[in-house]
Amino acid sequence: MHGYRGRSISATAARSPHYPPPGSPFSSETSFCGCLQNLPPKVRIWLSFGAWIATSVGFLVAIAFWKTEVFTALDNLSLWLVNEGYTGYAYMFALIVLTTIPPFPLYSTLMMLAGYTWGTWTGFVLSYTSSLFGAIVVYFISRYFFGPSLVNLLKHMPSFARTVQAVSRNPKLLFLVRFAPYPYNVMNVLLAASPSLRWRTYIGCTAASLLKVVIHTSIGNGIRSFKAYHGVGEGQGIDNETTATEQRSHDLAKWSTA
Repeated sequence: MHGYRGRSISATAARSPHYPPPGSPFSSETSFCGCLQNLPPKVRIWLSFGAWIATSVGFLVAIAFWKTEVFTALDNLSLWLVNEGYTGYAYMFALIVLTTIPPFPLYSTLMMLAGYTWGTWTGFVLSYTSSLFGAIVVYFISRYFFGPSLVNLLKHMPSFARTVQAVSRNPKLLFLVRFAPYPYNVMNVLLAASPSLRWRTYIGCTAASLLKVVIHTSIGNGIRSFKAYHGVGEGQGIDNETTATEQRSHDLAKWSTA
């Protein structure tokens, strides 16, 4: 597998100033990820993505079997966050930052909940700053603690390896990669395997691509009630009549579920 300017990604990583030298305390031999190197490559891949898949599928199963309880809980969480005042902003900030770390799911759901709770623009500012902060922290930890191990892991992941190679050859492609249908939190980690990706390029492209967050918060702002969507019969409002606004909110709630 060849990478930046005809050199392999592994060789580039070994000489890159962005990764710690082999004898540093942050090298893979002394890290937790270094312990995983003794496992077969396929086992490491399944451990890495299995946890992410398990949490995502688990939430989908919860919606399928306990959808009323799940969306009632989202309504109650929204009310509680509002009642907490400024502390509520801090809690939501922390929750979104947590979902930028794999394998935690609900990244998009929490951004819609922010728009649902505080409106489109307040929710956007909160979601944007927390998503960017989380992406920077996860990228930093992944690069300086697990960088060489990620390079070795990508040898067995051709699809993601091609993406990282493309970013290595032309870092400006990162802006397009951020719009591609890759899991946001997973890419925060895997992009650390690109030794030629500079900090300012990573932060700048990620910050620009996160402007799309306003789509999530605007959808959330348009939802009238998560709980009412599952608690009121099809085609009926609270008073057995459906207004245009209620119908639009009902349709938006369906999209938010998807």
